[in-house]
Amino acid sequence: MTNKRELPGGIIKEIKGGISAMEKLASDSFNAAYTEINGLKVQSFEKTPVPGHEALFATFDNAINKKITNRNLPALYVFEYENATGTRVFDTFSRYKQSQGSKPTPAVKINPPLHSPTLYIGKSETDVVGRLFVHFGYYPKSESGLQLIHWADEIDLIVNIKIWQFEPEFRNYLKVLEKPLNYEFNPLIGHL
Repeated sequence: MTNKRELPGGIIKEIKGGISAMEKLASDSFNAAYTEINGLKVQSFEKTPVPGHEALFATFDNAINKKITNRNLPALYVFEYENATGTRVFDTFSRYKQSQGSKPTPAVKINPPLHSPTLYIGKSETDVVGRLFVHFGYYPKSESGLQLIHWADEIDLIVNIKIWQFEPEFRNYLKVLEKPLNYEFNPLIGHL
């Protein structure tokens, strides 16, 4: 379901300092296109493609791809988890990251916020669906992502994804927006 929703206050507060190219974003009337996808049971996602359709993972396609109306807009996204403790999620992820043959994953924090319901925060400059595809663990090459299907099914993890999409002119400013979003949501996994 896509609708309009104001960005979290921390983002607006951080950018109101004066970057002239971002005046439109800093205005009180600015809204990003917002999509929220809830209740994704990682265990229900295929680990191999639908036979005869090597690029298609039906559950991913139905749960995510069909809900995002314009996949090519720059975007920020937040993964949240709801049915496990932060300790259990962090420990399971860390074991996978250290296992032989694991795919590249985001950084593990030295002092993770185990109380935070936010798993990860990220950005996509060009193709948010493709980026989420990587996070679910489907991309065959060695691109860093959460790799959810390779570890989260072990704990029957359920994830929710919040996605804010911006006009193309904001593509170069996602990094500026991502930092206050990290501070506001305080993710369990990631670089900040």
